[in-house]
This record gives sequence, structure tokens and C-alpha cells, in this order.
Amino acid sequence: MVRLIGSIDEFKGRWHTLRALPPGQLAEIRSETLIEAAAATSRLEGRPVRLELLRDLMESAPSPGRQDPALSLSLAYGRTLRAVHELYAELEPTLHHVAELQRLLFAETGLENPGLSGEVAAQIERALEELESDLREPSQHPLISIPLFNLRLMSLRPAPLACGRLARVLTTLLMLRAGYGSAACASLETAIENHRGRVHRALRRAQSTGALNDWMLTSLQCLADQRAAAERRLDEAHRREPLPPLSEALIRVAATGEGLSIKRAVETTGANRNTVKVHVRRLVQTGRLVQHGRGRATWYVLPEGNRYGIIPAA
Repeated sequence: MVRLIGSIDEFKGRWHTLRALPPGQLAEIRSETLIEAAAATSRLEGRPVRLELLRDLMESAPSPGRQDPALSLSLAYGRTLRAVHELYAELEPTLHHVAELQRLLFAETGLENPGLSGEVAAQIERALEELESDLREPSQHPLISIPLFNLRLMSLRPAPLACGRLARVLTTLLMLRAGYGSAACASLETAIENHRGRVHRALRRAQSTGALNDWMLTSLQCLADQRAAAERRLDEAHRREPLPPLSEALIRVAATGEGLSIKRAVETTGANRNTVKVHVRRLVQTGRLVQHGRGRATWYVLPEGNRYGIIPAA
């Protein structure tokens, strides 16, 4: 459990660097995430919708009421998740906002929003109070609090319609509010789908026996898989992003196999020492160089296998 939390937190530290993409590229990643999440949710609920069709309709903003129920619900899920991505800072975890998100899950579907019954609303209110208390506790990590809140939602009785969809949307909201910005760059729903059997078994065990270990491990594994997918997607986007000439020159020096030190970089490129440091730091933060050593003994090499595909000049 500690290892999984550490891997997610480690990427959280890199997020501020990795998100420094041209706005169009980052918007494209987030848009594709919404489409994948909506498609995965439809499969999780046994109503699969073709990804290509979903992509076309989400990008063209179709008129409501013209699709079959499964497709309408998938489109509504994508719209709800988009609202979370864009408004998460304003969407505090309150009963009012939970009800609003459930309303969006049914908006423009042609289906009636069942709302939250008094009994269910009271249970959600208690779950939100417990979440707030957990998040205020300095010793309680948010990656522990969020799966616990998710479990409380999935255990509502009577279970409200769209409970699973609501729980997944709220998980993304809470992750974004906790500073895990990469949650908008990969589909949590796809990660859950890949562990579907394990998730269901862990949920049943937690609900029937109160044993939380399997549920926590499974939830954290899904979040870690989402993080890994976001990292791959952002790294790929950075690989397509042109490097400044000095950064390219530094990569070529490192590619000679002798290792790159700041001194060698200055001597080879003739660039200002402080400017070289800035470029090297950026290359390390984006994974294009790997740092070894400390202080004056620091040197840098290409990642194993030169996975960024930059070929030194002949």
C-alpha cells in the first residue's frame, strides 16, 4: 500500500513540469481522456458503445434526445466529467454538488433523474462529513481517505441509480482537488475495467466482512494504473514537442556515452553555465536525461534504451 501511494505521489511531484505542454496538446489529451472514460463506463455497465461513434458525437455536440439510452448516458457521463475537469476548484464535496453531478449524469438523456431520496441523501451527508474529517486529519493521507469515501458511496442502501458512475466522477473530483492534476489526463474508468473482477470481489468482501485491506489495495492499484497511463501519455506528448537547440545539443553530448556534466556541457556548447543548468534541469524533469551523483560529481545520461528516440548528429 505504501509503495502504491509513493508511486502516485512521486508523479504528483512531476506533474507541474509534465503539464507544461502547449495548451492545444494538453486539451487534446484531456479530451481523449473524457472519451475513453465514457466508453469504459459504458462497458462496465454492460452497455458498450463504439469508441469511434462516441468520439464523433462528443466532438460534434449532438442534439439531445436523438441517441439510444446507452449512447445518451455515455455522452452525459463525458459531459459530467468535463464539468469536473473544468470546475473542480469550485465543486466542493457537498451534498448540493453531489446532487448537481447526479443531475448532469442524466441531463439530455431523455431519462428522468431519480434524484437522491431522503434516506440516501442522509447517508451521503454522513459520508461527506466523514470525508471532511478524514481530509482535515494531518496523519490521514488523501489517497486513503478517497477510497474509503468511495466505499461508503458504493455501500449506500438503497443504492441510487447511477451509483457507480457517481462514485467514479466523485473520485476524479477528489483527486483533482487533492492536487493530482494528472487525473484529468488518463481514464480511471479504464483502470477499473482492467481490474473489474478484483474490484467486485474486494467490494463484496469489504461490504460483507468489513475487511478493508483488499479494497484499499485494489483502489490504489487502479489509481496507480491511471497515473502510469497519464505518465505515458504526457511523455509521448513531450516526445513530439520540439526541443530548443541547446537542449538538443545537450542530448547529443549525453548520447556519446561518456556522460554529461555541467562543465562538459559548457565546454562543448559554449553556452552560459546558468543557462545550461536550466536546460539540463528541464531535461531531467521531463525524463530525457537521468541524473547520477551529487554536487560537483553530478553527471547525466540518456534514459536506458534512449526511449525518446533522439539520434545524435552524424
